[in-house]
Amino acid sequence: MQAHANKWMTVTWPQRAFAVVALGIAAVCATGCNTFNWKGDGFHDEFAHWGENARPAGEPGHLTGLSEQAQEVERNLGIR
Repeated sequence: MQAHANKWMTVTWPQRAFAVVALGIAAVCATGCNTFNWKGDGFHDEFAHWGENARPAGEPGHLTGLSEQAQEVERNLGIR
């Protein structure tokens, strides 16, 4: 028996049981992260053709961006 038991250092059995269960759940979740597909199945845009009606393709070489930066984006994406 200790002469001066620190009440903050004594752990009851429910606290220990909770800690063991929490560590077990964390271990199971951590090992499951390796098999989870974080990248997903890719991007499939089924609505991309809707924008073609709103902004039809213009003449080749004629950029429609208002600023120089917008025109650079059009050139880099190969829009015109």
